Amino acid sequence: MIHDNQPAKSSSSAQTARGTSWRFVIWYPIVAIVAYFFATHMLRPAARGGLRPGETPPPLAAAGWLNGAAPSDADLAGKVVVVDAWFAACPPCRHKAHELVTLYERFRDRVTFIGLTPDGPDDLPSVRRFLKDTGITWPNGYGAAETLDKLMTDGGIFPSAWVIGADGKVAWNEDSPAELAEAIEGALSSAR
Repeated sequence: MIHDNQPAKSSSSAQTARGTSWRFVIWYPIVAIVAYFFATHMLRPAARGGLRPGETPPPLAAAGWLNGAAPSDADLAGKVVVVDAWFAACPPCRHKAHELVTLYERFRDRVTFIGLTPDGPDDLPSVRRFLKDTGITWPNGYGAAETLDKLMTDGGIFPSAWVIGADGKVAWNEDSPAELAEAIEGALSSAR
């Protein structure tokens, strides 16, 4: 009797194995497709660039200015401009500031740098400390939330930056493939 039961078990095991392999063949592609969709559509980083290349930026308005006067449209006309969006309590903004200071030193004679923060007048001690600690010396507008809302069209991720070409249009944003330094060089080349 033991011998009679053994073939039945192996036959049953073979049928189970065949059933499992068919389930695997059917379900594996379905699971793979769902995983691919999830990874490419749900986990991809959100757009953070705001205004896209070719779009016209709003006037750079703020409640007040530090490190210089508010730039007028005439001051910016025909110039390449780098606009940096930051706020004082933002560690990534502090990190990005070091890159911007290096770029400012490299391009200061040919490019206008402008900083904008949504931090308001009540935050001025923190704003001043941020500027001092990071070595930022170019004009920075505080209380610029309304302007930043117009620049950050897709939700506002800080820090953000834009290169505005001499034609007054956005030439680069954070979603652009080139690095910021390359974008500045490109905008300067286009301006010639």
